[in-house]
Amino acid sequence: MTMQNQATLRRRTVRLTRIAAIAGLYVAITYLLAPISFGPIQFRLSETLAILPIFGWEYVAALTVGVFFGNIPGGPVDMVVGTLATLIAAVLTRLLRKAPVLPFLPPIIVNALMVPIIFLTIDDITSPYWLNVLTVGFGQTVVIFTAGVALYLAIKRNRRLYGMVCPDFMPITTTVADKEHPAAKAAPLSREGNISAADCFADARNDNE
Repeated sequence: MTMQNQATLRRRTVRLTRIAAIAGLYVAITYLLAPISFGPIQFRLSETLAILPIFGWEYVAALTVGVFFGNIPGGPVDMVVGTLATLIAAVLTRLLRKAPVLPFLPPIIVNALMVPIIFLTIDDITSPYWLNVLTVGFGQTVVIFTAGVALYLAIKRNRRLYGMVCPDFMPITTTVADKEHPAAKAAPLSREGNISAADCFADARNDNE
């Protein structure tokens, strides 16, 4: 096996490992916090991970698998509709990754519109569809714009964490002698040598294609 083939195999192995890890983490958080992860009024903290497709297509697969297994307690309809909603939202998040703020909206809007469809099949839930849209949307908004944004900023501002999420990312040099390096110019650094907050919402330059 050539060195190039070995490198390709290694990258594929790393991606598969990340898919399994994130899917497992989603399921674990959902089960651990089950009382607030299901129903018309929910704050599914595992949806914090919904921002990860910004960093790579493999996270679309990871979230889709994670939601499928995470929704087992909700029954077959929840597994199908919830998984489809996550797949749509994750793909949109990935496609919108270079736009400011917009990548954070699909997990909110898509879930708000699709998850209440599940409740229509549950006799114990009598609240109207549009009320459930508002409550699910509110819960998603709280999770995404607090924990989700916090996770996103942590990844983008910490080069070591960024490297774990995006292994192909080349760390930016931070010494004074390297300030003229093209990579340093491409992504402004904060005083601590990490990617600046202003650059966190501008993925076009340092995005991992």
